[in-house]
Amino acid sequence: MGEGAGGQEGSISHQGRCLLFVKALWAINSSIWKSGTKKCISPCAIGLGEQMGDEKTELDSIWADDLLGRRSDADFLQAFLTGRMADRQKAGLAGAYVLNIDAHWGAGKTFFLERFALQLEASGHIVARVNAWRDDHLDDPFIAILAAIDEALKPYVVKKGKIATAWKGVKDNAVPLVVKFLGGATKTLVKKFVGTEFVDHIGDVISGDQATDQTLTSGSGSDDGKDKSIVEEALAEGASEAAIQIESVVDKGTQELIDFFNGQNKATDNFRERLGKAISAFEASIRPPLFVFVDELDRCRPSYAVSLLERVKHLFDADNVVFVFATNSDQLQYSVTGAYGAGFNGFSYLKRFFDRTYLLTNPSIEEFVRVESKNLNQAKFTAPSSDKVGFIIRCCESYKMDLREVRHVIDIVSSSITSWRHSFPIDMVILLPLAIFFYRNGSVNWRDAQSDIPETFVFQEGYRINEYTMQNEPVVFKVSTAFNLLRNAATSIEEAIALRNSSSSPEQEYAAQTFLPEWNGKKVNRRRPSAQFEIGDLIMHAGKIIAYDIADRN
Repeated sequence: MGEGAGGQEGSISHQGRCLLFVKALWAINSSIWKSGTKKCISPCAIGLGEQMGDEKTELDSIWADDLLGRRSDADFLQAFLTGRMADRQKAGLAGAYVLNIDAHWGAGKTFFLERFALQLEASGHIVARVNAWRDDHLDDPFIAILAAIDEALKPYVVKKGKIATAWKGVKDNAVPLVVKFLGGATKTLVKKFVGTEFVDHIGDVISGDQATDQTLTSGSGSDDGKDKSIVEEALAEGASEAAIQIESVVDKGTQELIDFFNGQNKATDNFRERLGKAISAFEASIRPPLFVFVDELDRCRPSYAVSLLERVKHLFDADNVVFVFATNSDQLQYSVTGAYGAGFNGFSYLKRFFDRTYLLTNPSIEEFVRVESKNLNQAKFTAPSSDKVGFIIRCCESYKMDLREVRHVIDIVSSSITSWRHSFPIDMVILLPLAIFFYRNGSVNWRDAQSDIPETFVFQEGYRINEYTMQNEPVVFKVSTAFNLLRNAATSIEEAIALRNSSSSPEQEYAAQTFLPEWNGKKVNRRRPSAQFEIGDLIMHAGKIIAYDIADRN
C-alpha cells in the first residue's frame, strides 16, 4: 500500500499531490511570464501571504480599542527602531539604543506602551516589561530590570544547549553586582521583592550553593593565580558576612578596598559583554533586537529614577538591546533635580541617557472625552442631545478644560452616576456644571455654578418654522438658561409641575421633561424638593472619593 493511500484504492500519495501542486504552479507561472507579467507565484509566497494575513488580523485585534489613533505611531517606531539597529550594526556601532517616548499627562502613555509591546511580540520580537513605579521600593533597580529580561526570555531557554549556557553566564556574572548593590541582602530578602527563577539562581550563588572562586572574583574566569582577598572570601561565605567584612577592610588598609572595587568594575564590564553575547545566541529563536519597555519612571522617587537610568546606561548597554521609556519629561526633570539639588540642570542630564525622544502628541478634547466617557452608563443619565457624549465634549470645550480637568471631572460625574439610587435618570445639565465648579472651587454652590457657565455653551438642537416669516430657523439650546430653570424647579415638585404647564422654549421643554418621570402618574409630596436637588450632595461625596486619586496623580 502506497504512502498516503489511507487504505482506499486509487487515492493519490502525499508525494504525488506535492508533484501535482508544483506542476500546477509551474504552469501558472509559465503562463504569466509569457503574457509579459514578470511576477511569479511560489509555495513560499502563498505561505507568507497567509502568515501576513494572520499577523494583520492579530494587529487589528491589538489596536481595536485605539480611540486616539496611536497605531500609526507604533508602526513608525517599529520601523524606525528595527531599521536604526540594523544601521548601527552595519556601521559597527556597539551598545544599546535608548528611546524616550515623551508625552504629557493624559496622553495615554501606558496604553500606548502596552499595545506597542503586543505589536512587537506579534512580529516575533521579545519584549521585557519593567514597571518602575511598582519596583521603586527596591534599593536598586538592577535586579528588577534583569529579572524582567529573564522572565521575557524564559520560554526560549531550554535546560541544555547553547542558549541556556549563554544565559546562565549572564546570571553568574550578575552575582557580584547583586552583592555590590544590595550589600548584605540575602537570598530570602531578594526573593521577597522579585519572585522569579532568576532570583533562585542568584540566591543559590550568593549563598554558596553554586559559587566558584572565579565567579566571585571577577564575574567571569580568572587565571591570575592570586589568592582571594579578605573581601572576596567574605563574599564567598555569604552576602551578609560580606557587608560586615567590607567595613573592617577600611581599617586594615585602602589597598584591599581598591582591589575590591577594581574587581567590581571588571565584573560590570564582563556582565555587559556577556549580556550582549547571550542575546546574540537567541537570534536563531527570536527576531532581534530585544526590547525592554520601562513605564512609570516619572512617578518614582527621584533617587530610584536616577539610579534606574544609571543602571541602563552603564550595565545594560549591550548589543541588540533597545530600551523604550515612556515618560513625562518635564516631570522627570523635576525628579532629577530633586535627586541632585536645586539648580541642577535636569534637562541636560537626561540628554545623556536618551539617544532620541519621540513626542507623543496630546489627543484632542473630543478624542480624550470619548475615551474617558466610554464606561459611563448612558441609560442612567439624560442630556439635551441625542449624542450624550457629544454634549460632554461641548461642555469641556466651552469651559476650556485641559486634559487633567477633563479626567477628574468625568471621574466625579461617573461616581455620581454610579451612586444615583433613583429609577429615573440623573440630569447632566445640572451634574456637569456643578461637578466642574466643585473641581475648581472645592464646594458646591448652585448660583455661582450657574454664573460660571460659559455663554458659548450652546448648541443647535434643530430647526423650527417661524410663524411670521414661515422660514426654517435654527433652534439654539442655551445651557445656562436650562440650568437656571432646573435649579429653580428642583426646589419642589410643585415648581417642576408648573414648569410643565408653561413650557414654550427648548430649555423649558427640556427642563419639564427632566422632572416628568418623577411625578407623572405617581402619588408624591409636591412640597418636597425634586430628587435632582440631591445632585449637589452627591457631588460633594463623589469629590471626596476623587480627592485621593487627584493627590496620587499629581
